[in-house]
Amino acid sequence: MSFAPLLRNPYAETINNWHFYRSPWSNQSTSLGENAGLKRQTYAVVVHGVTCRFSPSATDARRQLKAENVRRISTAAEIVYMNWLMTKRKMDETRPESAKLLIEFADPYAANQAILRGLAIYGRNHHCQFFDGSHRLQKCYRCQMYGHIARNCKRDNHCAYCAGDYDSKECPHAHDRRKAKCAECVRRRQTRKALLERPSTL
Repeated sequence: MSFAPLLRNPYAETINNWHFYRSPWSNQSTSLGENAGLKRQTYAVVVHGVTCRFSPSATDARRQLKAENVRRISTAAEIVYMNWLMTKRKMDETRPESAKLLIEFADPYAANQAILRGLAIYGRNHHCQFFDGSHRLQKCYRCQMYGHIARNCKRDNHCAYCAGDYDSKECPHAHDRRKAKCAECVRRRQTRKALLERPSTL
């Protein structure tokens, strides 16, 4: 006799500590400065196969989604963020019939109900999956390093194609695969070489 594997609850640990997240942090943030704020804990799910006729940016989209799923998620559950997982530019280029929708809830119970039961949009049930935001990497197209974007970068230019000390748009080797190099790997190699060449102080 075989049994289906149990569905792992990604927010189970968070639910046990839910009282911790509900504490009034807003009062404490004022001691950090006038404009200081704390990033709010959210619980994200990806909804698969949502028709592109649905507009997540519409003013009543969140209310409509909660009304349609009143038996699945509580109407009191707050939807903090809702948008397509694909970028707007890619959506405009490809014009898909359906796409993945990213929804962030303020409460882990609502996110878990969505994962366990799915969500209905325009009368059709959609499978939902836990979304790990740490997989969304930021890459700087100026220095080719991760964790920030070019607009905020003060480092030197590095080419994305050949790791040269110039902008990627000016690369003379852009279409030559033999010259292709990873800027991050070149930087690490140079650092390692400099450390080996430096005389030991011990």
